[in-house]
Amino acid sequence: MLLLVLSASAHPGAGPGGPAALRDYVGHRVQLTVGADAVDVSYVAELPERRVLEEARGATGAGYATRLLEGLRGEVKITWDGAPLPATPVAIAEPVKPGDGGFLEFTVGWRATLPGDHGRLGVRNGNYPEDPGFYATSITLDGRWVADATSLLSVKNGRVRDNWHGAWVKDERGREPWVDLRPAGFLERAAGPAPLPERMAGVTDDGPPPWLLAILALALVPIALLGRWLGRRAHRARRAE
Repeated sequence: MLLLVLSASAHPGAGPGGPAALRDYVGHRVQLTVGADAVDVSYVAELPERRVLEEARGATGAGYATRLLEGLRGEVKITWDGAPLPATPVAIAEPVKPGDGGFLEFTVGWRATLPGDHGRLGVRNGNYPEDPGFYATSITLDGRWVADATSLLSVKNGRVRDNWHGAWVKDERGREPWVDLRPAGFLERAAGPAPLPERMAGVTDDGPPPWLLAILALALVPIALLGRWLGRRAHRARRAE
């Protein structure tokens, strides 16, 4: 798998030293794992433990955590070219667990079949719209796919700038992350895994383009064969002496 974007693991402001205001923020983490013909989506809401306990005490009936998880699930939509994509819920081994510095993590997941070879895959997160929040997103692509564009990067003068998705951000664009997908060409497949900036078609000049790497790899084959032939010839010459 080609890891395109790494998300932050710790909630901003976590720990006793974090500002009190930040410790009241809601953390939203989205992970898209795009396979050959399907996508797995994970959404994690990091909620202040104090807030969850207060709401649980005031709730009526049992199953508060289950109702909270189902509420989170209902507010997240997977989209393809802007239209909701049918998705099947996926069981999470540990849907509720302690987070960092006084936060609790609530996780829900889905799997959806990709309807085409070209399109914009996105997520709409409608959870806690009135609450201040931080956002962290990660995208992993199977080698079949190439990302032509994504909301997770800023581009200026042909170079990637402000790679803000790599850490928690307050930018509301994190509510609707998206990535434009297309099938990888032969040379792009042959180039093998590379970080996102090198895979973004026409976006960045950081590092050699995939087609150049593929040509260099193919050029090494005859060189290796020639070296092997010369080595055998030299060996036979030494034996003849």
